[in-house]
Amino acid sequence: QEKYSKKLKIGVLLPLTGKYSYIGQSFLDTMQMVVYENKSIDSELIIKDTKANPSLAKKATKELVEQNVDIILGPFFSSSLNASLKIAKYKNIPLISFSSDKKEKDKGIYLMGFEPEKQILDITEYTINKNYKRFAALLPNSKYGKRVLNTYRTTLNRNKVLLNKIELYETSTNNFEKNIQRLVGLDKNPQIEIDEETGENPIENFDPGFDVLLLIETGNRLREVVALLTYYGVDFNKTKLIGTGEWHIDDIGSEPGLVGAWFVAPNPNLWQNFKKKFYKFYNYEPIRLSSLAYDSLSSVFSIVKKNDGIKELNYEDFQNSFGYTGIDGDFRFLSDGTVERKLSILEIRKKNFKVEKLAKKKFFN
Repeated sequence: QEKYSKKLKIGVLLPLTGKYSYIGQSFLDTMQMVVYENKSIDSELIIKDTKANPSLAKKATKELVEQNVDIILGPFFSSSLNASLKIAKYKNIPLISFSSDKKEKDKGIYLMGFEPEKQILDITEYTINKNYKRFAALLPNSKYGKRVLNTYRTTLNRNKVLLNKIELYETSTNNFEKNIQRLVGLDKNPQIEIDEETGENPIENFDPGFDVLLLIETGNRLREVVALLTYYGVDFNKTKLIGTGEWHIDDIGSEPGLVGAWFVAPNPNLWQNFKKKFYKFYNYEPIRLSSLAYDSLSSVFSIVKKNDGIKELNYEDFQNSFGYTGIDGDFRFLSDGTVERKLSILEIRKKNFKVEKLAKKKFFN
């Protein structure tokens, strides 16, 4: 009888101090909010600071196991995940990590992070269906960049569409100029003055050799790349930029070249509502990935409710065909440890996002 009355113990591994503490803080505050929304269930968060350090994450996981937690949420970074996962698995404690590093897929853990594969597949197929024919990619020469390229290439091949140009740049670089010159096929700046005698504009009808360009950069690097592409004659009224959910940032439309770009993300309204609620509680804005903390913890409470308050959680409990509804839309846990989500396609506007295609609102099959 004892186990029915016991508290639901939720182990939490987050970077709460050090240079990533802003992530940990936003995630932890999000979780406190979920606990508050589920007051009817007797639960507590047992919080450990990983400082984004794998050996500390390992030690913290051991401590959580010794404290008999029912589930572990975290860690955030895949480097820390490796250390934690074996311990949790050995003790049959389900672990939901916020990482998206596929090589860590393993029975017993779920990866809540957004994997690039599904996003690239969705955005590429959508663009192909809109009758674009010539595709190009400008990607980092990294493990992540290669995962993206692999999916992009496979999707295009399957649809018998050409991947016209690929340019990989070194991740350490801040000088993309050479790569962009190669990508568009120019070795000098085409922004030559309009010819005074004939009135001709040399880049008026410039064709870079592609109609769609996939980029996965973010922040200042993204702005820099887009500005350089414009400088080298790519006209974003004619060339469609496509990317991933990392472009879901409030002021991204302030870079003129990004207006009109398409990317894959959850329906933005759910996030907007959450952000308002969070701000009311804490008086600061949550980081965008905080939805991962909200959705994973909400699913835990939803399982406990469904199991009539039994607090003992198994890995399999998370898998049901209907899935869950979260801030990132409808999602479900798959037996291979990944999370499948219903995503929308958004277009960047100057001040906000236009929903180009809404995520399907039907159940998973």
